[in-house]
Amino acid sequence: MSASFNCHIPEELLDEFVMEMLSEQDCAFWEEHLLICATCQDRLARADEYVGMIKSAAAKLRTGGLDFGLDSDAVAMAGEI
Repeated sequence: MSASFNCHIPEELLDEFVMEMLSEQDCAFWEEHLLICATCQDRLARADEYVGMIKSAAAKLRTGGLDFGLDSDAVAMAGEI
């Protein structure tokens, strides 16, 4: 990866990092960056929290714990996040 440690994780890569969709090489690079960058650590914590809330809501929808009038396809797609 050509990024330097003087920059922050781009938003789209942060999302992919949280959802464990990055390549091994990219993941290793950004994990190293996260060791020294408090800004990206904070952003990662917020992204992790958001994804956790979405997954929790999707699980509740699947089990009937929440009802927002969504069809089963929308619930299934949310569960894949």
